[in-house]
Amino acid sequence: MTNSKNVIFSLPHSGSDKFIRLTTKYSLQRIELDEYIAPNSLANNSSVISREKGIGLYICEPSLRLARAYSEAYKNGSFKQTFEEFYSDANRIEESASFSHSVDIKEVAFIGCEDLAIKSLLLSQVWLSINLTKLPYGELFKSKSAKFLSDKDKEKIYALYAKEYELYKASLNTFSNHWKEYQATNKISVAPNKTIAIHLGPPKTGTSAIQAWLSRNSEQLLEKKIYYPPHGADKNGVSSGNFSDLISFDSENRGYFDYNKTKQLIDELNSSDYQTLLLSSEHFYYYLLWLFTFLDDARFIFYIRHPIAVLESGYHQSVKRHTKTEKFATPTSISFSNLKVISRIASEINAHVEYRFFDENIFEGGTLHSDFAACFSHFISSPVNEKRLNTQYSAGALMVMRMVNGFGDNFLRTELDFWLQRDSESQPNFSLIHPDRIGALQVKLIQEADKLKQCTPNINGTKLDSLLEQYKHVNYYTNDECIEDFNRVLLKLRQSSPLLVSSILSQCRTADDIENFELLKKGFGVKDSSLKYIQIANWFLKFRYGLKKLISRYFQ
Repeated sequence: MTNSKNVIFSLPHSGSDKFIRLTTKYSLQRIELDEYIAPNSLANNSSVISREKGIGLYICEPSLRLARAYSEAYKNGSFKQTFEEFYSDANRIEESASFSHSVDIKEVAFIGCEDLAIKSLLLSQVWLSINLTKLPYGELFKSKSAKFLSDKDKEKIYALYAKEYELYKASLNTFSNHWKEYQATNKISVAPNKTIAIHLGPPKTGTSAIQAWLSRNSEQLLEKKIYYPPHGADKNGVSSGNFSDLISFDSENRGYFDYNKTKQLIDELNSSDYQTLLLSSEHFYYYLLWLFTFLDDARFIFYIRHPIAVLESGYHQSVKRHTKTEKFATPTSISFSNLKVISRIASEINAHVEYRFFDENIFEGGTLHSDFAACFSHFISSPVNEKRLNTQYSAGALMVMRMVNGFGDNFLRTELDFWLQRDSESQPNFSLIHPDRIGALQVKLIQEADKLKQCTPNINGTKLDSLLEQYKHVNYYTNDECIEDFNRVLLKLRQSSPLLVSSILSQCRTADDIENFELLKKGFGVKDSSLKYIQIANWFLKFRYGLKKLISRYFQ
């Protein structure tokens, strides 16, 4: 365990607070990192920055920094200054000049920049001697807007805060040199005749189907000099792909990019007869910072799906895998959130991303498999009539699982999920969003797409427009239709798996969930005289589940 103490100096609202929060919260090692904000800290420490190697500097573009400071002050109802009056304040200008004059960037051990937050976090790993775990993008990209900042304001701020701009520009030059050195030192080199292709997903874009296809045809891929490392899958064919080939977990189950493991895999590629290493996992999406930085020779394949479909599919996944019990609620707005994340990170790190579109009307060759195959000059043939994997639940299955999530233990939820998944494969897709809400959501998505086309290199704007224009909303299910399918599922479940029914009723009664117990008992058509056997059936099912896990672990 590392126990180091370091200090970040910055001007107010430069973003150092977020930087410190992320590095300390998501570090695998224990660190102490203090924050000194001008002017109070510098009043008695004017020379400390040039003396201490544990000192870091965090900067932000001055006009943006001041705009954020003004926004924060404006929250106070008694604050009456205009933005121009705010940044023209003589004390504020003097504070900036005094701080800028005190800093000797040649002696600063670390420079971070709010404008380059991703690179700053990666560089912090060297300065602080840490390894960062997976960083939630919601926290990483959370920032305060400054929509009122005009070109006229920027010009005036540039003149009034000349000293700070000098420091800012000089710091950026030093930062750039640090980054180039960091990349050169840590880059995992790929031999000239080798290539790496990494399929990033993201979630809810058919990754399970692609992985099942690749895994099933790994021998045929090898014949084409493409190595797809083997991985397991559950009995529904769903897997995490090659996740464990690049990602490891510490003793507290925190995931992190494993540099040594990755380098070993690339070294094996370089010394092999294979020409291409192909990796696939939707979980790679959460480690883009490291993948883009250390594997900058790789091609990254990323699918874009219509956000409305992602929204509903994500809700299904939350019920399936994350014990969600709440009913679906249509948001007032939605976003190309995954695309915005990868676009921002790829732009800052300059990664090579190939954007594909998850839509049967846009798929090259007509299917997801043929579209994926089109990413390569020589690839295996795409399958015909492929079975759908990890499909969304039917309306009734969704209600049953949401209910059981409230009282069921892990073994029950796992067994029930397998059953509901298989049952849902024969049912038509449906929507929980009323058709009247679609139009307003689409308008906002079109506006966002126009902005994304301007800031996302390599994206096909025409196909992005088509993704939105050709979207077809699947059948909306009313509450009555959902209940009808709910009763269908309960009846079929009773007929095909009495053990599961007994286990559901047993655990529901144990949880003292009277309302759902009566509802389920009625739906299953179970008589009171039969209830005395449900505990025994629950124990038997749990024993069978434990035995299956033990056998599975033994034969791995």
